[in-house]
Amino acid sequence: MDLYNLLEKLTDADGVSGDENDICALITDEFPECKTTITDGNLVVFLSEIDPAKKTVLIDAHIDRIGFIVTQITENGFLRVGNIGKTDMRILPASRVYVGKNRYPGIICTKPPHLSDKDTKPFSVSDILIDVGMKKADTEKIISPGDRILLHEKFSKLEGDVVAASALDNRAGAAAVIAAGKKILETTHEYNVVLLFSSCEEVTERGAIISSFNINPDIALVVDVTFAKTHGENSNCGETKGGVMIGVSASLDKDLSKELITIAKKKNIPYQIEVMSSRTGTNADVIAVSRGGVKASTLSIPIKFMHTQSETVSIFDIEKTVDLIVEFVRS
Repeated sequence: MDLYNLLEKLTDADGVSGDENDICALITDEFPECKTTITDGNLVVFLSEIDPAKKTVLIDAHIDRIGFIVTQITENGFLRVGNIGKTDMRILPASRVYVGKNRYPGIICTKPPHLSDKDTKPFSVSDILIDVGMKKADTEKIISPGDRILLHEKFSKLEGDVVAASALDNRAGAAAVIAAGKKILETTHEYNVVLLFSSCEEVTERGAIISSFNINPDIALVVDVTFAKTHGENSNCGETKGGVMIGVSASLDKDLSKELITIAKKKNIPYQIEVMSSRTGTNADVIAVSRGGVKASTLSIPIKFMHTQSETVSIFDIEKTVDLIVEFVRS
């Protein structure tokens, strides 16, 4: 499967938290032969009919992306906004944004350096004004409070197999789950396998809470991204091109994490260990405690520059995540 083209398509799609139906429809097209359901921004893909005699494996990747929401149109036609997810505020001044489904362009206002030498106040969401180039009356004709706002840069290839794009958190994980799902369809295994492309992870984890309760899995693999080393970070960060990161945490199932490590070793799949002392900060935290409890672990893909519009990832690390998912299901 061409992960480059798949990633480009996924990262270009809308889907700020709470508005995921478009990205759900896009992913549905990847599984024309499967039963699918879309509910409240969550896409569930059943790779086969559910057999009550078999255990059910849930493979989850959240598909929402960070962004903003229009809260007010000022008298001068500028947009005030609220934060959706934890955007890196340091990179916002003068950033290009796109507003609403029609992607009206705008620029986050900033003072020229000539006029702001003494302005050392940290940038916060309350400081944001977006200039869409129109007076209030004209702005109100095409933009409304509640419209989502994208921080967006086009997908591009860097050296080697590294790519840069917006929304790699977590469209990289979604790409891995799509590619793994297609391979699982072609292999023999003893599980019911259900894919979940979940909503609202960046704000409430609502999608995973609702869907894991409805699916009622026995085992869950949560595929997300994690921090890759750039410079100066601690040893818990992953290495780009180091392979899939297997989660080890007090909130994850110890035996499942050990099993994933054993499979990676046996199948010569490059992997790294991601140690998290308590919560993982992923959907695994809520899926693990769904209903009577689910054996859950995380598979993470290291990315750089998280929660900016220029995240980077290695295709190799996505491929190794796919390999481990497929080998786990085969085992």
